[in-house]
Amino acid sequence: MKHTHTFTKWCQRLYCNALGLSCYALALSLVILLSQSFVNKVFANENAAEQGPHTQKQYHFVSVENSSVQTIGKIVFQQICYKTQLNCYVDMLPAPRAERRMLDAATSGEVMRVWSYGVDNPQFLRVPTPYYHIQTAMIVRGDSGYNITRVEELAPLTIGALQGVKHSQQFALMGAELIYASTTEQLLRLLTKGRIDVAITTYTDGLAVMMRMQADHLAMLPTILSQHPTYVYIHPNYAHLVPIFDDAIKALIDSGEINTMTAQAEEMIFSEMR
Repeated sequence: MKHTHTFTKWCQRLYCNALGLSCYALALSLVILLSQSFVNKVFANENAAEQGPHTQKQYHFVSVENSSVQTIGKIVFQQICYKTQLNCYVDMLPAPRAERRMLDAATSGEVMRVWSYGVDNPQFLRVPTPYYHIQTAMIVRGDSGYNITRVEELAPLTIGALQGVKHSQQFALMGAELIYASTTEQLLRLLTKGRIDVAITTYTDGLAVMMRMQADHLAMLPTILSQHPTYVYIHPNYAHLVPIFDDAIKALIDSGEINTMTAQAEEMIFSEMR
């Protein structure tokens, strides 16, 4: 009986020791887990501080597709975003779809739009300082004999223009008839086939597509119809971005760096056409 009692006490002591070890192991595991969580949080905060206050969120922008001048504008805009430590993505879409994304609040903003875009959509916020420009030019068939120097001379002609592109529409509507195309290449094919007399497009796009198509039968007229500064437009949901972009663009203009960015982007696009 005495041996049984001793054995029972020994078992109880062993159980308590085991329980103590288990509690210690559990407590140690908990300390390690909390320590690792704290370290991860510290490193996360340090990384966030290094990256800047605006990089934690990605901002989605839209631009017009199938356009060399828009691609140049996109490249320059992305460099502006990099300078401001903003994480931006630009999706290239047909002009009407890009505008619809803005109207549906499905994007943070749109790049490379002219002043009249804001007049037509007063609810959007225009970044006050433009960062690039668009020249509106005319392309004709080389054998057409047209040498248009005044917009009034467009009146009897059939004009071709890109759908949804604001800067060319005011001139396109001056002709006797208007035919829309979705891309500059389609526009120049209409011109080649004689469906239109004059194609109105941007100087940069027209020249780039003519080079790509090796369209020696077409000619760019020397008269530039207009030159439009291009702006970044911001949806009101992201109004805080307006002063960030405006300050960045002004600083790049003052330093002359915007000219270097633009020249490099233009060279990149035209070197691909050669």
